[in-house]
Amino acid sequence: MKIKINDNWKLISGNDNVTNYHFFDLPEDAVIANLPCYTHMYIEDHVGISWYQNDFWVDEIPSEKEIALLNFEKADFRVEVSVDREIIGVHTGVEDPFNFDV
Repeated sequence: MKIKINDNWKLISGNDNVTNYHFFDLPEDAVIANLPCYTHMYIEDHVGISWYQNDFWVDEIPSEKEIALLNFEKADFRVEVSVDREIIGVHTGVEDPFNFDV
């Protein structure tokens, strides 16, 4: 089963208030972005830290003999990925695909 979650991500600049946001607590008035994208496509002249958040659910939980991969097409430098408010992995790289077993 494959689920695409590219649409309707909350997006904010993290440059001004890095310590005031938790990775799971973006404001309701965040910009809505579709991925893949660069932050400056949605927030004019943005350079620096960005926070993205998306909520999704799966209908079927994999068995112990199966794996569930969360795939990303690309990211720009450093990414911390969390699921259910727990960091599941960190990726460093520029525009290369990566995944985490969730």
